Amino acid sequence: MVFGVSNRMVKGKMKRIKVSIIVQIDDDEYIMPSDGDIAQEFEDNLRDFIYEIEGVKLKTIKVISEEK
Repeated sequence: MVFGVSNRMVKGKMKRIKVSIIVQIDDDEYIMPSDGDIAQEFEDNLRDFIYEIEGVKLKTIKVISEEK
């Protein structure tokens, strides 16, 4: 997993954090969602996780799935 973070001041006391994550899925261990859409499942879980953090608003999220 690769993790990068940058932040800068936006409108006074608000800060903005940009996060980039690359995740590898092990097909033998990961339980696939019933509809097979891993990207949507990760996006939903990330939204749920961030929503629970007090004082944080999610502006945008982009999840891309690719097979190699």
